[in-house]
Amino acid sequence: MLHFLDGTRDPSQALVGAYDPGLVFLSYAVASLASFAALTLADRLLDAWMPGPRKAWLASGALVLGIGVWAMHFVGMLAFQLPVPVNYSLRVTLLSMVPAIAASFVVLTVLSRSAVTKGQLIAGGVLMGAGIGAMHYTGMAAMRMRADMFYDPALFALSLFVAMALATAALCIKFLPARRGGAAARWAGALVMGLAIVCMHYTAMAAVYFFPVPEGAAPLMGEGSGFWLDPDLLGGLTGAVTIAVILLALAALALAQSGQRYHMLMESVRDHAICTLDPDGCVSAWNAGAERVHGYSGGEIIGRHISAFYPEEAVLAGEPRRALEAAAREGRFEEEGGWRVRKDGSRFWAGVVINALPDKEGNLRGFSMLVRDVTAVKRAHEALERSNEALRKEIAEREAAQEQLRLSQQSLRRLSGDLMRAQDEERRHFGRELHDSVGQYLTTLKMGLDALGSEAGGRPAGRRLRECIELAEKSIAEVRTMSYLLYPPMLEEMGLHTAVSWYLDGFGKRSGIRVRAEVGREIGRLPRDLELALFRVLQESLTNVLRHSGSRTAQVRLLLQKGEARLEIKDHGRGMPPGMLDSIFDGQGTLGVGLRGMSQRLEQLGGRLEIESSGWGTAVTARLPLPAEAPAGPPAPGGAEPEPHPAR
Repeated sequence: MLHFLDGTRDPSQALVGAYDPGLVFLSYAVASLASFAALTLADRLLDAWMPGPRKAWLASGALVLGIGVWAMHFVGMLAFQLPVPVNYSLRVTLLSMVPAIAASFVVLTVLSRSAVTKGQLIAGGVLMGAGIGAMHYTGMAAMRMRADMFYDPALFALSLFVAMALATAALCIKFLPARRGGAAARWAGALVMGLAIVCMHYTAMAAVYFFPVPEGAAPLMGEGSGFWLDPDLLGGLTGAVTIAVILLALAALALAQSGQRYHMLMESVRDHAICTLDPDGCVSAWNAGAERVHGYSGGEIIGRHISAFYPEEAVLAGEPRRALEAAAREGRFEEEGGWRVRKDGSRFWAGVVINALPDKEGNLRGFSMLVRDVTAVKRAHEALERSNEALRKEIAEREAAQEQLRLSQQSLRRLSGDLMRAQDEERRHFGRELHDSVGQYLTTLKMGLDALGSEAGGRPAGRRLRECIELAEKSIAEVRTMSYLLYPPMLEEMGLHTAVSWYLDGFGKRSGIRVRAEVGREIGRLPRDLELALFRVLQESLTNVLRHSGSRTAQVRLLLQKGEARLEIKDHGRGMPPGMLDSIFDGQGTLGVGLRGMSQRLEQLGGRLEIESSGWGTAVTARLPLPAEAPAGPPAPGGAEPEPHPAR
């Protein structure tokens, strides 16, 4: 119980105390250090978004600041020396911690809100000052001595005002300019808060008067009951508590730094919503990424159920409940994609992972939830699917067109083959007609002219008959050559080897081009289509040599090698003009019309036509595979390298 001066006591009769300056300074250092640790923990409390760390920072800050105020008080009491022995009630000494810790807890709770106003800072300062005062005067009540304590009412009130004013100033310095200030702001606030504690203490000590108690009289506070502490024990207890405060502050700072790194990591995740849920599925913590993704601030969403993030139809279908049940049952629930709703009602496609958070005993204490906005990915995937579908459709259309083209080309090749066969038949027919009909008529005509010539003798009519006979002979030879060129009968009767030799001999005589031929001895009878195709290539190639190359020589090789028949025709002329070689097979060139037909004929038989040309001549090579069932004819007569056929 407090006693105030009422005029019945003479202040001049009070005991006079003295202070140890070193302990006075130590008391201020303890108060400032405790304040710095508490404000540092308050910063972490402001940054913590998970409920566990928030409670830890709140409790740690309240303990450090409250015990720091208590330790400062008793260090200050140890610095004060009276001329009478002084002891302290252990129960009241320990009880005096409660007001400071309680006030610190309430103040830090108020300051941990997302927005702190000036009014809240003033209220917090007043509450903190009151807590400091309550602690001080409770601690003073623990004193046991042969003296009575009386307080000067004015100084008593001044001590409380000083505590409240300086505590308010300290909170404003720390929290008002920049709530997340650095070490400088914390130190400034801590020094002012320490000053508030010290000034209140020593102002209150200036307000107290100690009047000695006469012998035989009982002090107003009693001489002590129960456990009590002498100054040495109090010094040991205060020192131990001070060391504990320092260690607790250091540990709290280390934890705060670790928590700050974790918080910075969580807050740096801007593209993912990270939040914690209580066992019922209500939001208990919220990071900046969650605010960006969902549109809710922490104050708006804390305490609401996760069904707020689901579309109405999903809530009616029980999807939030099933997700939480699956996470609780299996430890993890993962949804690769589903619709979610933002604060403004807009929908987004989200990937969600919910993990159960058990305690040490395995009991469910909540969930962690990670949400990713994958709307852009979904749209890109849908666009890709549409593109793929369009591509598949286009591919199918092109494949159908290619198949149609293939069938058309196949039909065209069949038609071309039929046309070539019809052409060959027509040539054979014309050749036979020329040979059998016109040739016979011309032969009969010549025989008649010969008879008339014999009868005419040397008369002028005989000379004219001889001219007619020569003309008939030339006509017979020309008709025979034309019939053989249209379809040489010896190709059917004697085979390719003989037909080639006959044709080269006649070509050399007609054109004057010296042809050097090499026809292998192994060339026997080949299938009719192969022989005819190779012969036509020979005809067309040598015709081109005669018409276009300007060469006076040519080389022809006909060989059977590695399961194929190969015919090579080379000249030493001017070669083809630039670009002409590419146009032979593209349907635009005029020079390659005949060779293009030969190429098609070879392709129908599984072969190919190769052409090489330069400024030193042109080489045409026809290759045809030999069928395994092709009959092997007898070797052709003649050497492997016939004599060249000179021009005539």
